[in-house]
Amino acid sequence: MKNINDCIEENEHKKLFFRREQGKTFLLKSDREFLCKIVAVDNCVFKNSELKRCDYLFLIDAKEFNPKAFYVELKGINIKYACEQLYNSIKLTRSEILKYEIEAKVISVKNFHPNLLNNEYFRKVKKLIKREISFHKVHKGNNFTHTETL
Repeated sequence: MKNINDCIEENEHKKLFFRREQGKTFLLKSDREFLCKIVAVDNCVFKNSELKRCDYLFLIDAKEFNPKAFYVELKGINIKYACEQLYNSIKLTRSEILKYEIEAKVISVKNFHPNLLNNEYFRKVKKLIKREISFHKVHKGNNFTHTETL
């Protein structure tokens, strides 16, 4: 496992940040420029690991609000592992980002929200970040984007 700082793909001040994978996009935008670091969790922090892990970590620093961290899983149709991927990623990296308020996002083409009673990883993530995972369905077609406005 590598350190988060060794896996930063982007570290800039601007109004718009995004990552796209297999036709799904997670986009962060604001009216004002803000600092965002995008960390390649799957392809760098845990590269060559058998551990299920999420795709990206967006670290946001702005004067207008407390620092935020978005753990993002861009999922196709096989989304039953999304909660486990987020849990493993957050559990093993959160000590590096203690000042950040953590949010967990699953972006998928399927409607999915696990039943709290039968998904142990959903409960584990909720306990770790003290809030629920946000599941967002993106529509088929040319626009597979979920946008978070800061």
